[in-house]
Amino acid sequence: MFRSCLTAALTVLATPVLAADFHVAAPVTAVTLYPDTARVTHGISVDLPAGRHRLLMTSKGLDTSQMPRIEAPSGLTIGAISLLPAIGQDPAPLFTPAQAEARGRVDTLENQVQAQRDAMTAARAELAALKARLGFVTSIRAPETGSDAAGLIALADLVQTQSAQIAAQIAAAEQAMRPMEEQLEELTQQLATAQEALDQLAPPAPGDDLLAIEVIAAAPVQSELMFETTAWAGWTPFYALHEGNDGNLTLDRKVMIRANDNVWHDVALTLSTVAPDGQVAPAGLYPDLARIHDPFVPLMEADSRAPMAMMVGAAPRTNAKANFDGVAVTYDYPERVSVMGQAILSLDQIALSGTTEIHAVPERDDTAFMVAKVTNDSAEPLLPGTMQIYRHGQYLGDA
Repeated sequence: MFRSCLTAALTVLATPVLAADFHVAAPVTAVTLYPDTARVTHGISVDLPAGRHRLLMTSKGLDTSQMPRIEAPSGLTIGAISLLPAIGQDPAPLFTPAQAEARGRVDTLENQVQAQRDAMTAARAELAALKARLGFVTSIRAPETGSDAAGLIALADLVQTQSAQIAAQIAAAEQAMRPMEEQLEELTQQLATAQEALDQLAPPAPGDDLLAIEVIAAAPVQSELMFETTAWAGWTPFYALHEGNDGNLTLDRKVMIRANDNVWHDVALTLSTVAPDGQVAPAGLYPDLARIHDPFVPLMEADSRAPMAMMVGAAPRTNAKANFDGVAVTYDYPERVSVMGQAILSLDQIALSGTTEIHAVPERDDTAFMVAKVTNDSAEPLLPGTMQIYRHGQYLGDA
């Protein structure tokens, strides 16, 4: 009997810990931007016992239409990945460190604002009581009969003394409330600023869906789990060409980032010219069907045959502008960045050697134009992009 109990106990001890749900934060740690999309890397710190578990994180900001690519540390196996509907859970366990810090700042200021309002409510109540007392004292009247001169004088002195004391107390109370009102206004402004900073970090909300990742730990594991998703974002080169008073030309190289609805805080940024959403395989080769007559044009389009012909003729020229160099250019931005919506980041400044000339086409233009012919002597490639032109510090336009 004892041996059976011992065997059962050892069997229980050897069994992995039962399945449990762990709410985790999945902050963005790195972003690789392509011209029209982005690859976003999230990092999750896991400290799990042995067994089968679920990691629950907010789906806010994630592209749930595609399966994330997960890199699991040694000893951790990835199971099913699913999307759970919102259940009104407390989002605090899902906050990133930056979001938790911002949320704590908001909570602290909310408590300070409420405490200040309570103090002002008590001060207003005390002020109202003083005013009521003053009203009572000033309403005292001498009796119509049975009063002598000495009694009337004593009553008048009492009313005067009490009225003066209460009026002084009212003045002091009103004066004390002014800094309280100023402090409340300052705290309210600080709270609005803190709330705006929290909103910019896009923290999880109780109504957000959850992304559930099932993991199986063969043994207790404490490591970092990385997974990648895609995001609707992109980047384009952006330049500013300056001609100084000495005639020298400098080019500011910048990038314009379109994060759209994404919020990235303190991330490592990589810019790439690769187009993952573009064509990655050759088109199929099919025989051209011979025709002995023009294709049929529906009657409803008969009046627009000429415009349609122009559009068809223009299509090859439009497609020809989509160049593919065959070489990907990649920039690792030297600093971590925070981006919400749109941003312009500077890369560097290049000194260009060249000459300026005046060009004119009198047949078509009403004025002449100064044209700069430059040579890129740097080792950096100049990718196609929008360029702002400045001459002697004066903005002239875009090219």
